Amino acid sequence: TNVHRQIGENARCELVEWLAAPGSGGQAGAAALSRRMVDFCALGIGDLTPAIAKTRLEGQTFRFDVSGNEVTLLAYSLEPYVDVCCSMQFAMTRLGDSDYWAARRRLGGTDRAMLSLFVVKAERTAIEDILTFRGLNAPGDPAQVTGKLAGQLIDRELASEALGETRRLNIYLPPDWSKERTWPAMFLADNSASVYAPMVEAMIVAGEIEPIVLVSAESGGPAVVGVAPTEYGADLRSAEYIRHRDGAGDRFDRHMRFFAVELTRYAVKEFAVSARREDRAVAGFSSGGVFALWAGLLHPEVYAFSIPMSPGVAPIGAGDLTTGARARFRFAGGLYEPSFLETAKAAEAVLTLGGYDASGLYLSAGHEPEQWRIVMHSALMEIFPPVSLAR
Repeated sequence: TNVHRQIGENARCELVEWLAAPGSGGQAGAAALSRRMVDFCALGIGDLTPAIAKTRLEGQTFRFDVSGNEVTLLAYSLEPYVDVCCSMQFAMTRLGDSDYWAARRRLGGTDRAMLSLFVVKAERTAIEDILTFRGLNAPGDPAQVTGKLAGQLIDRELASEALGETRRLNIYLPPDWSKERTWPAMFLADNSASVYAPMVEAMIVAGEIEPIVLVSAESGGPAVVGVAPTEYGADLRSAEYIRHRDGAGDRFDRHMRFFAVELTRYAVKEFAVSARREDRAVAGFSSGGVFALWAGLLHPEVYAFSIPMSPGVAPIGAGDLTTGARARFRFAGGLYEPSFLETAKAAEAVLTLGGYDASGLYLSAGHEPEQWRIVMHSALMEIFPPVSLAR
């Protein structure tokens, strides 16, 4: 039996518990992941029938119920398969030969859980179809500006010599921004300045942080003005964000030069971003989190802080560590995204053993923006505390 292949989104709790136990004899990687999955694994649904599902759904097409440390999900769908997103991401099981579907998971930390779930459809899911749950001790969502921002959101394009392309950018400038002073900045993967701007502006207005600029670059095919390169297959984003990816050639290195050198130089010139490393941080989520990790490791002279959130593939080792100036790392990963959590904690451990300032905020959450918003809020308060406007 290849036990490693059995450890995935639908791994049964019995298997996970067996592999996680000392002396199980399971492969090292599978055993390590199983220890993370004890609090996120599949439970049996033998007690559920189409009739029971129909009764509980009460005419709805999807619902879930949390009881203790278990969550039961039910759906009605005519589709040949049903996938759930996004705090938890897995396929549901058809009940018999009916059009009713079910799944059940053990969840650790349900008193602190943040769940946002919906059934994946061809069209974009409407906000009213997303069902949520918050445990009694779950962290609150950070405040955000609603309506028009007092600051500016700007779309720009930047010609990259390293990539031989023109790339799309998204920039947030705080209220009262001008070139008369320099500004600390957060550099973001995945063009996410507009995602975090409402929260950042609320923090600035409330005096929680000093005013900062958000500098973000688009990723993948949409990042390229004109025709995107096709030699990297369908996932240009991964080729640019994940170091040593098969088939990516030198794309990661060239994209890193674009981001850490050309984009930084542009931000300093055009938006009066500070040239001091102590005033700059880099952040990203998922594969963007992997990129933020590497940016902090490879370019500590550019970024004093790195916030890798839910990094997916980041096999760093002692040989990747540096001497001299070092970035500080603040990791994130959710209890309900065990493979991402395992990657984040493994990277944190390598850095800590290497003498880096590295820590993590690990929430009862999945692979979703709500987790990353809370983590970003915490990191911003540490990195950019309120100070005098004179720099």
